Amino acid sequence: MSLRNQTIIVTGASSGIGRMMALQFAREGANVVLAARSAPALEALAATISAAGGSALAVPTDVRRDDDVQNLVERTLAAFGTLDVLINNAGYGIFAPIESVDMPHIEGMINVNYFGTMRCIIAVLPVMRRQNRGRIINIASVAGLVSTPNTGAYSASKHAVVAATQAMQVELMGSPITCSLICPGPIDTPFFVKADYAKMSRLAKIFGRLDPDDVVNIIGHIVQHPRTMRVTPRAFHGLAIAYRLFPFLTKRVLRWVG
Repeated sequence: MSLRNQTIIVTGASSGIGRMMALQFAREGANVVLAARSAPALEALAATISAAGGSALAVPTDVRRDDDVQNLVERTLAAFGTLDVLINNAGYGIFAPIESVDMPHIEGMINVNYFGTMRCIIAVLPVMRRQNRGRIINIASVAGLVSTPNTGAYSASKHAVVAATQAMQVELMGSPITCSLICPGPIDTPFFVKADYAKMSRLAKIFGRLDPDDVVNIIGHIVQHPRTMRVTPRAFHGLAIAYRLFPFLTKRVLRWVG
């Protein structure tokens, strides 16, 4: 599928991977709808895209709010008449032992990372069904497959995204709407600066942080060629399989490296 004239909503578009995706999709001819809480950052990004000859619409959006998400969809349709791809990228993480994470932060991660994803999906699915086409890309995390020390609260929010995506893939089977899951490891972006990379497990540090350009390329490929799930780096996929097959042994290893 060519991205030319495709309308793509990107949540969490104001910085990091979201911003990079938006720029890449615009270069490939897509109509990019920029969603995030920071209006100034979105307007600046939209101006950058427009100056380069691209098509972008900035819609300040808090995915924790139903009315914001509904406004996002309505403004997208008003501007472009179609909604082809939703990329659920908004999220944040606090990395610390469970007992050290206060409830407001736990609730916040669940509300943004999981409920925010669900709000956007619920808002776009009726549109995609009417169009008889659509692609949904949920950006989860390797933490949604395997919980390591200091990731428990964050992992819970991403496990929920993984579970919901897997259910949707069955529910949408045979329809012209696809739902893909991408589970990246730590990426070299401001997300992991804010999350305090130093407090993540030694396992994450062993694998290092992913090059954001590589992650954007993976996401772009899956937008055009949908697949059920992609885990990167692949070593984490092996860890997830080991966790299912040998849970006790894998937990001992995680405890040792964590």
